[in-house]
Order: sequence, then structure tokens, then C-alpha cells
Amino acid sequence: MCMLPATISNNVPGTDLSIGADTSINAIVETCDRIKQSASGTKRRVFIIETMGGYCGYLATVGGLAAGADTVYIYEEPFDIRDLQANVEHLTQKMKTSIQRGLVLRNESCNENFTTDFIYQLYSEEGRGVFDWRVFANSEDTACLLGMRRRALVFQPVSQLRDETDFVHRIPKEQWWLKLRPLMKILAKYKTSYDVSDSGQLEHVTRIRPKETNTSSAI
Repeated sequence: MCMLPATISNNVPGTDLSIGADTSINAIVETCDRIKQSASGTKRRVFIIETMGGYCGYLATVGGLAAGADTVYIYEEPFDIRDLQANVEHLTQKMKTSIQRGLVLRNESCNENFTTDFIYQLYSEEGRGVFDWRVFANSEDTACLLGMRRRALVFQPVSQLRDETDFVHRIPKEQWWLKLRPLMKILAKYKTSYDVSDSGQLEHVTRIRPKETNTSSAI
């Protein structure tokens, strides 16, 4: 048996890189570049971006290195309020130079107390009058699923998908392909019909016995 490590977090032991991690890095860097490009005409602005990765800081670190981040908060390197204050002071001094933009990346599980919202509040207070800020994080208001529904791409808030999910079995409560199951009976020559309005639930196959009739033979 041979196993291939496939996770965007790149947190699998025994390998330097896992399948999907490079794609995630490219997505992070592209997002950071777009954010900085959109703010090219503004000054004295700091962007706080929350990345995925669980407790692994690979995505935030490499993504921040490639995007030119001023600081990156990760779980593997603990930090305290003094580190946050030092970062604010660094950005305050940076706003006095020709490059008046800041970029901060935070791994989603780097610290249970210093959340993205806490860092946002801290930067808002300590940077008042020096720079303003923007936050890009994975919250219920911002997280959505881009899915395909009947030949159309639809954005669906993740919070609204909870009622449609069977979390115990990790499957949707309604699955469109279940309506295809009666086709198996048709192709297998069972006496059945295909109804597109059928709920698609699995039915037991029963053999219908012909009724016994009294027949008389003529001589």
C-alpha cells in the first residue's frame, strides 16, 4: 500500500510538500497581490489577512514571505502582547517612509486568545490617527461556497448550508444523483418505471408472483 499526502495545510509528516499546498500558496499570494494593487492609490493602510492551515503555519509563512508581509502570526512561534505592540510600532514607523502600506498575515489557529478580531481591535486603537485598516478573515459573513446548481454557478453562504448537511455521516441531506438509481433497475430489466419526481430512496426489490387462476382445458 502506498499513500500520497494530499492536504493544503502541508502538515503531513514524512514529506516536505503535500499535494494541494502549492496551489494554496499561489491562491494566497494572488489574493495579497490583488489587495495591494487595489489599494495602490491609498496611503497609510494596513491589511490583516487570515489564512487557512489549521495549526500549521506553512501557508501563512510562505505566503507572507512571497507577498512581502510585514509580520506573520503562526502557532509554531508563540507571541504575546509585547510582540503585537512591537509590530504596531514597526508599522507606525513604516508609514513615515515612501511605502505607506502594511500587510499582516495570521494563521487561523495561531492563538486562541489573540484572534483576528482582537488584532483588528488592537491595531485600530494603537494605530488611530496614523493608519487605517482592513480585515480579510474567514467568518460566517464572508465564507461562502461556490457551487454548481442546475448548470448555474451559485454563491451560497456556509452558514445557510448547515441545515442541508448530515454532519454525522458527512453527506448532504439531499443528493441529486439518488434519482438516477431507478435507472439501474431499468437497465437490469426489472419491471419498473423511471419517474423524475421520485425521491431517489433505495427501495427493496420484490418479485411479483403471478396470481394463480383456475383454468380449464377443453378436450
